[in-house]
Amino acid sequence: MGRSVSVDGVTGAIHTFIVEPFVPHDAEFYLSLQSTRAGIDISFSDAGGVDIEDNWDRLKTVALPTGAAADAAALAPLLAALPLEQRPGMAAFVGGCVAVFEDLDFTLMVGRERERGEEGKEGRSRRRKTRPTTPTITLPPFSS
Repeated sequence: MGRSVSVDGVTGAIHTFIVEPFVPHDAEFYLSLQSTRAGIDISFSDAGGVDIEDNWDRLKTVALPTGAAADAAALAPLLAALPLEQRPGMAAFVGGCVAVFEDLDFTLMVGRERERGEEGKEGRSRRRKTRPTTPTITLPPFSS
């Protein structure tokens, strides 16, 4: 801690180190919210995680106008690829993220590694490679 290190061509001092347990999982999701002049662009993919860059064709985006509710109807185009039983829980999860985004006046929120694992447990995946990424926050778990 506190000393300079280089990883994949990026050099800097380590001042924070976070260790999280690995939870076996079946699926990873990607969620991003970005503030625009007209409201919020919400992007979602059922093929998320560290390999989202390889699955941009599965990313769907809806523009939520300022003041509009992030309800199941507004989010339906994003969640169409999910099994029917997961859609209500994911709609509530994304709606909750939108509420936090608005309440805290965020301009960008990216969640890259939320997943549903064995027996419905939530977790984060291990990164297969280290690389500079957009800063991320850990989002609350969703329920199906």
